Amino acid sequence: MSHTSNVETTGLEIAVIGLSVHLPGADDIERFWQNLEQGVESIEFAGHHELKQAGVREETLKEPAFVPVKGGLLSNRQSFDAPFFGFTPREAEILNPQTRLFLHCAWEALEDSGVNPFEYRGFIGLYAGAGSGFHWNVSVMMSGIADEMGEFAAMLLADERNLCTHVSYKLDLKGPAVLVQSACSTSLVAVHYACQGILNGECDLALAGGVTVFARQPMGYVYRDGMVNSPDGHCRAFDREAKGMVGGEGAGAVVLKRLAEALEQGDHIYAMIKGSAVNNDGLRKVGYTAPSIQGQAEVIRIALQVAEVEPDTVTYIEAHGTGTSLGDPVEIQGLIRAFDTDKRQFCAVGSVKTNVGHLDAAAGITSFIKTVLALHHKKIPASLHFKEANPNIPFDASPFYVNDSLKDWQTNGFPLRAGVSSFGIGGTNAHLVLEECPVETTPLSQPSSRPFQLLALSAASTEALDQASQRLSAYFNGHPRLSLDDAAFTLHTGRRHMPMRRMLVCDSIESAAAGLLQAPAGTIRSKKPSVVFLFPGLGSQYNGMGRGLYESEPIFRRQMDRCFETANNLLDLDIKEILFSPSSSIERNDTAQVCTFIFEYSLATLLMSWGIIPSALLGYSFGEYAAACVAGVFSAEDALRIICRRGELIGALAEGAMLSVPLAASEVLPLLDEALSLAIDNGDSCVVGGPKRAVSAFAARLTERRLFCTFIETSRAIHSHMMDGILPEFESSLRHIQFHATTIPYISNVTGQWADDDEVQRPSFWSRQLRETAQFAAGARCLLEEEHLIFLEVGPGRDCTALMQRFIPDDSPVRLLNLVRHRQKDEDDAFYLFNKLGQFWLHGGHVDWRAVYSHESRCRVSLPTYAFD
Repeated sequence: MSHTSNVETTGLEIAVIGLSVHLPGADDIERFWQNLEQGVESIEFAGHHELKQAGVREETLKEPAFVPVKGGLLSNRQSFDAPFFGFTPREAEILNPQTRLFLHCAWEALEDSGVNPFEYRGFIGLYAGAGSGFHWNVSVMMSGIADEMGEFAAMLLADERNLCTHVSYKLDLKGPAVLVQSACSTSLVAVHYACQGILNGECDLALAGGVTVFARQPMGYVYRDGMVNSPDGHCRAFDREAKGMVGGEGAGAVVLKRLAEALEQGDHIYAMIKGSAVNNDGLRKVGYTAPSIQGQAEVIRIALQVAEVEPDTVTYIEAHGTGTSLGDPVEIQGLIRAFDTDKRQFCAVGSVKTNVGHLDAAAGITSFIKTVLALHHKKIPASLHFKEANPNIPFDASPFYVNDSLKDWQTNGFPLRAGVSSFGIGGTNAHLVLEECPVETTPLSQPSSRPFQLLALSAASTEALDQASQRLSAYFNGHPRLSLDDAAFTLHTGRRHMPMRRMLVCDSIESAAAGLLQAPAGTIRSKKPSVVFLFPGLGSQYNGMGRGLYESEPIFRRQMDRCFETANNLLDLDIKEILFSPSSSIERNDTAQVCTFIFEYSLATLLMSWGIIPSALLGYSFGEYAAACVAGVFSAEDALRIICRRGELIGALAEGAMLSVPLAASEVLPLLDEALSLAIDNGDSCVVGGPKRAVSAFAARLTERRLFCTFIETSRAIHSHMMDGILPEFESSLRHIQFHATTIPYISNVTGQWADDDEVQRPSFWSRQLRETAQFAAGARCLLEEEHLIFLEVGPGRDCTALMQRFIPDDSPVRLLNLVRHRQKDEDDAFYLFNKLGQFWLHGGHVDWRAVYSHESRCRVSLPTYAFD
């Protein structure tokens, strides 16, 4: 940054936060800037054979003054992703080519700004204009297609006057949709009115721009002295040989927002607009098409006054610069009058028309975007074809000089400032004053607490998704200093999430670039899936469970800390130390219950804070406490009181054992004696509980039958007759608990059906829950009556998902995900969770990405935009 001391704002500045171009030789912003830096002229000429094929007459070709120039042409003028925007092939065929191109351009500008218009919470306005569509409209109306579709419907698609309303409709823009038409100054006038719309409160964000596409491709012309066309097919702005211009086609769009809001909201700011003005020459000229020194000087002077900057602090002017013998001298005379200073040759002048030609309605926005990029990169590109000044322009005695080579942009004590002019035939003049965005006000990201980031890419087709992945990978390779945290944030909050998806969890830009092309992909169904939280019971807990999440996720940490404080007071223990210490007694029944509940409830709280709201809940055995708490039956504090009392009473009982048996309940029950109980019904397997000796003997008998049984890690036999002695006291302790009706439906282990609000608010229900068989199989079948489900196991390991998988056919759309690593899996907790979160999103799960970043200071960054088919 070249300055810091004289940065002043009026409060009326407008930030430029998004850019998009489709120009001759450049289909994106990066290529456009490369062409400007390298002094590339993107004017095409036609060969003799091509001219003959196009039908140019031989006598015309033999004219000495014939210029075989085609102009600045687009390489993708016929390309349009009709399905993406919801057009049928027939509608796309009739749709005005300028509307087609500008739809692409508007979408890309919004993506570049990190704005998803379909989720934006304010009003987005659109101010834009297009070139003449007369030839297109006539050809459509005379075609059989118009007759087939209907004249009125065809006219709505073909007429360029519907440009803004079509774009606003397709992109769900709810602010003003204003078509601007002032000939060559159209798109810069559109930027002015977009600024006014924001400042007047008509919209919170504005798209502005313009587009010109030839209905019929030019194939040369015969030069006539005094006319507007160049004698050699080049635009030589301000040069002695400047005798005319050459036409071109293209489109550009910018996204604008109040500077103060852009800074506050972490937007990527290219530059800012300090002030703007629009006027008309009126009768102050020799003819309707002639320019006016007085009119041009006036609009520049007013813009400087609105911007509240002195003319001698402006060091670059992007001129209208058509390269005509009349227009160039008039423009510089107008600038001299407006600046009104004795200082000499401190302000560079240039014209982008020397690069791409005169783009008619898109000329002003092209000049504007060139200047914004020059401020952003702090370089002034060369104005091409300048060798010797037009003798009618007194550059030596003026503040101005033509910048004929690329140079670093530096000033002495002031911000980098520029003016942009655009003057339309008929006399509508526009001038804008721009300024770089200083470092002191540029929003800065803070270091993320997360060691890994989740990248999310989506598209409407597989081909577009692959293209987007390749573009982003290449971009990361070319921008190694880019913030991965901000890139992830931008992809999540600034892009529309479409059916074809790809995700990657990574820890650096390098690993992102390397992994994107092989990252997991998925296609979501049309119906949004419902989410079910599964809460596992005891047995999967382990020391250090979730420590990585505790360190990286503040919401999870705060919830756990609140629960730790409550549990510590109830048990006179340091539960946090027990959970996270590698040698603590977490396997003890009482501490295992407390640690498991705190972990599951805190993880559910984190997920719900991210907008992952379950439509149903199911807890496995002890997991029902977390399910009931999340469902709203009791508070977390009351749940801990119940659990601590439950653990104390259970701990006083004789030791027992629980055995997982690979038989259905109907097969097991006849084998049980009075000492054993059916504790849990898992469908094709079950759990038997009772005294250790009785359970061991039962296991031995089953082993003799070649049945593989597994002892569950517990010292007591829950859901068995061994609980009978404590039920009255346990039930009595619950009479002081405040119970509530459920706010989220959940499946009761007692019945295997939806929990009844009256029942779950009675202490007797919870004594039954402790004693009776847990009906997991019945609960699973009840939930699976709905097809479009995603089950999330909200706890350690994958015991619940493994059990649930048994009930799901191979061709079912139901998805199962566990969110926390098993104790034996050596993987970072944050990586594991975000990898599963990415899979959840791949399967169509909804995530409130803004909430995911609610505790972080993130900024939007410019990333490659959508890869249209």
